[in-house]
Amino acid sequence: MFALWREPAVCEYSGQAIDAKGRLLELPAASPATSDRLLEFCLDRAQMGTGFRWAAMLEEGSTFIGAVGFNSLGACVEYAYHFDPRYWGAGLAAEASLVALSWRSASASGS
Repeated sequence: MFALWREPAVCEYSGQAIDAKGRLLELPAASPATSDRLLEFCLDRAQMGTGFRWAAMLEEGSTFIGAVGFNSLGACVEYAYHFDPRYWGAGLAAEASLVALSWRSASASGS
């Protein structure tokens, strides 16, 4: 994740990042420690059931190419995605987003 979140282009349109304790994080990440704090935020939200992230992988070779998911799943849902720039323009973020948003729609309706 550090390799992804240290890229300025990947983080250019990210909103304000916080860790699991609500402390501000600077993006792009300057160190693996910053990336780890962001991962802790994602894991904390998943454990509480208030957010969720998936790893985006290529089928061929199980290559990690990014992450998609929800920073919050409350009354105001916040969706986020970050992809390795080498895979931009291939429709992969759109494909992963459709899957994530379909999951949210199904879980919100109780399906």
